[in-house]
Amino acid sequence: MKCPNCDGEMVRKDRRHTTRIGAITVVDTSDMVETCQSCGTASLSEDELAGYERRAARLVLTVSKQAPGEALKFARKSLGLRQKDLAELLDTNEQQVSRWEHEEALDRRLRLAMAELLDVAERSDSGLSELAANRSRQLEIVRAS
Repeated sequence: MKCPNCDGEMVRKDRRHTTRIGAITVVDTSDMVETCQSCGTASLSEDELAGYERRAARLVLTVSKQAPGEALKFARKSLGLRQKDLAELLDTNEQQVSRWEHEEALDRRLRLAMAELLDVAERSDSGLSELAANRSRQLEIVRAS
């Protein structure tokens, strides 16, 4: 394969991919991508880029002490979902999703539910379409009483 910029030879190399989610920076070195030996241009497919974004969102949602609403919005977009779609999966409404996306710190249960959606998308070829089609597998946020 030839480089689209300089016609150099492309080889698989380790890649250091940086993703910013609000004030949080995630560096992912878990993958190899086609990289030009001459100019260093990396060739990422849409699926590879989406994988980086989903892994970064999952890490922020599960590891950060206080993940902001921006992380929820980033995760939702990395899954290709509209607020309406996410609301249906979480058995809530668009207004609630919008409120969550503007919060300074997300509830841990919500963070874990989103991490599960990201995991489903990573593990399954059909991604979230299978989950959306099977309404009995809806995720739900339950408040402790």
